[in-house]
Amino acid sequence: MKLKIFCLLTVCMLLLPLFLASCGESGQAESAVSPAETSPEASEDAISVPAETSAQPSGSREVGPEFHSAKAAEVQPDVNHLKGIRVLGSAFTSQDGKAAVIGTCDEGVTIKAETKYGSSEAVSYYGYFAIPVECQDASVIVTLTEWYDGEKIGKATAEECRPKKPGSDMWGTVVGKNSQLFLEKAMPEFTGKTKLNDKQLENFRKKIADRVEKAKSIGDGCELIYVIIPSAVTAYPEEAPDGYAPAEVTRYTQMMDAINAAGATAIDLRPIYRDASEDELRPYYKTDSHWSEYGAYLAYAAVFNKIAERFPAASPRPFSDFKWEPSQYQSGDMVYYLEMSNSTVRERQWLRVPDFELPPILKSFSRYNGKDSLAYGAFTQTVINGTTFRTRNEDLPDVTIFRDSYAAQLMDIVAERCNVSRWPAMWSYTWNLAQLKNDKPDYVVYFVSEWNAGNLLN
Repeated sequence: MKLKIFCLLTVCMLLLPLFLASCGESGQAESAVSPAETSPEASEDAISVPAETSAQPSGSREVGPEFHSAKAAEVQPDVNHLKGIRVLGSAFTSQDGKAAVIGTCDEGVTIKAETKYGSSEAVSYYGYFAIPVECQDASVIVTLTEWYDGEKIGKATAEECRPKKPGSDMWGTVVGKNSQLFLEKAMPEFTGKTKLNDKQLENFRKKIADRVEKAKSIGDGCELIYVIIPSAVTAYPEEAPDGYAPAEVTRYTQMMDAINAAGATAIDLRPIYRDASEDELRPYYKTDSHWSEYGAYLAYAAVFNKIAERFPAASPRPFSDFKWEPSQYQSGDMVYYLEMSNSTVRERQWLRVPDFELPPILKSFSRYNGKDSLAYGAFTQTVINGTTFRTRNEDLPDVTIFRDSYAAQLMDIVAERCNVSRWPAMWSYTWNLAQLKNDKPDYVVYFVSEWNAGNLLN
């Protein structure tokens, strides 16, 4: 049933195709079921690499100012025209005795909540807020107030909240700081509970080293690039909910170090997203478990900075080559998992629109359901089942991309920087040397979410 729910989300929910909740490695599914990688070719003569790991893996690519949006301006509430607080919905979260209260408020304020069990607060985001409240019973009286610069403004709002209890088909969701929602399944990664043992780690390094060696025989020499996409809580640990402590060494840091040690390139997005933490555009959604248009763009820039070392014509396009259209779009998958309305709960986001002539093959590639939603209208045959784009520009590289749902957000901009880009079916990570030798890619690139990275171990 989870599979059906998630696939439906993938097809037509707001931001889902961008960032579908995934989790294939340990009996979980990528927001449904992530197909397990079929048996990779035998790794005879595999190369051993050192077992040392570090909490700060190397491999990040510099993404300079030309790829960033402007610093976000502080929004000061208009105290002469305060609209006040309106609760749109509430639901129990994965944390025992905690409920999420979501609503609208004045821009630029901090929301404080008081119940008989205690208090909490949340920084609002463009007129919307999500705040965790203690709720030990079926209902609770919540008093909400707006604050700015340490002073209470406007009138308090008090109402009885009767949080919904999400069904068993819904993925667990928790509320962090600054109105940020997280999927519960991101937390074991964040807290180090999925950390690899020495044998698992060594086997993974050997597998990558073996692939690096065999990739040399593909075409004129093929390179491997891995982008393990950190969940929002990994990128911004300060926004984690109370009760979750970040681990110094996690499966993410282990795998990144192992990939680099094996001779492939692992691009660490954490420092890139840290540099973007004060940008006007955010790398992650507040209400969806995936990265935003902007987060995907920054990853694209890092990847093609690397590829441009061999193919200068493939240098990533700067931020100014796109129009970034802001609006209050429908909210994302985590609002759905809390059984609230995506049309009622909105989120400020930016639609990325190319401000240049696209290759003919990409002009007909429809990405979205409509102006009100950032969901992919074409999220059926083209995106899920795989496709091949040919721009017929031989100054650009041929690239094969293995991916999960995160990569749907950057298919167009990646394809535009490639001569041929091959996109096998989503959630298929099978390393088929015979097929790769036939296709002769210059690069094999993996875009895989942190919680789905266990699929790469097989």
